[in-house]
Amino acid sequence: MNLSDSSDESILSEEATKYVVKKIKKRVTRFLSMSRTVTENSTEILPSFDRDEIVLGKLLGSGGFSHVYELKTILSSYDNGSVEDKQQQKITSPSSRANLIQNSKKRRRGGKVPYVVKHMREKFLNDPRKFCHAGTDLIVEAHVLTSLSHPHILSIRGWASGAADSYDIGMNDGFFLILDRLEETLDQRIKKWDKQLKRYKEPFLRKINRNMSELLFVGRLQVGRDIASAFQYLHSNGIIYRDLKPGNIGFDANGVLKIFDFGLSRELPKPCPKSGKVKGSIVKDGEQLFDLSDNVGTQRYMAPEVACGQPYNQKADVYSLSIVMWECLSLARPFSGYSRIYHRTMVLEGYERPHIEGFWPCKIKALLRRSWSVDICRRPIMKSFYSILSQEIKALQSGCSTSNRRSAMVPQKRDSERSVSTAETIGTSVFTGGDSFEGNFCKEQIIMR
Repeated sequence: MNLSDSSDESILSEEATKYVVKKIKKRVTRFLSMSRTVTENSTEILPSFDRDEIVLGKLLGSGGFSHVYELKTILSSYDNGSVEDKQQQKITSPSSRANLIQNSKKRRRGGKVPYVVKHMREKFLNDPRKFCHAGTDLIVEAHVLTSLSHPHILSIRGWASGAADSYDIGMNDGFFLILDRLEETLDQRIKKWDKQLKRYKEPFLRKINRNMSELLFVGRLQVGRDIASAFQYLHSNGIIYRDLKPGNIGFDANGVLKIFDFGLSRELPKPCPKSGKVKGSIVKDGEQLFDLSDNVGTQRYMAPEVACGQPYNQKADVYSLSIVMWECLSLARPFSGYSRIYHRTMVLEGYERPHIEGFWPCKIKALLRRSWSVDICRRPIMKSFYSILSQEIKALQSGCSTSNRRSAMVPQKRDSERSVSTAETIGTSVFTGGDSFEGNFCKEQIIMR
């Protein structure tokens, strides 16, 4: 289908569209003017396409603000196969328009296409305010991704011609991004790990490779290390991500981990040239904290200070990574069965944290406890998080871990199946879907699954 086929029938009026596009341009310009890493020129090398050149395949997924479709093919004059076009394909860079068109025709194993298209969801067309927010976030994401270069950050390959002006037609798919396709998310891989671990507990397979559980455990630590590597890079460039969760972490066709969906990422404010001070920031216990938007991200993985409207910094990402890391090691959903209200009360406004298994490596246990501390000062910076994981992986691989190596490799779920009682009545409002909690609740008890 053509890209326009995915659009909703209702569109904004011409007057409303002009107003929204004007606001989007203003916000993007403001972002670029304040950025230390991203510039307006960063997207000049990015191949651009008109909407009617893009032919979509099936819907692969949806987020809070956007849909992601497979890119079936790109219709272009380059398809004529002229000598001039073929020569241009040879001399241009891999990110060029000509090569992108050519590569879009290739197929991976199973007939999968190599690229996807991301555009705004239809429902925002009827709300100019949400249209403005979602449209701005997508354009900012394009600028951010073009300015970043790291092996564990998803690459952008192209975007819509005209940038914000492509929204002039008042359609949700007027602006779009062309991105590398990922094979699976960390959510899906965690489920695979759980099945693998159960399978390798079979006596027959244990005889073949007695160290398989250990290898699987180290593999999960390596995933955490790769995430930390990407975030160390982001933090060094003054960027805070604010939505770290398994659903925003994927793996490409070669199994390489990739961070994606930078719609909520922001650069920390830079100091004023004259005073050297940062507007809207405070220093507390040696930590520079910033007055940024609150309640940003996914509540299950959100740092307490972000959820509670307090000043925060990049260590909010460290908190989120610690929850993701726990999920990778335990193979269980953190705070499963909690309602939003109960989670806010017990975790974000309280001190409850996931149960740490006693047989995990000592350094990993200490790292998790520090990283999800309510006290921001206690949390390590991302560089330290990465360093500790790297050292522990090396120790486990060499058999020199400070903990019992074999027992540390076998996750057990008996403690994660315990129940927590509460005297209060738990409401029926629960998280649903990819960004939510799920569970069955009664008046006296929450069953943690």
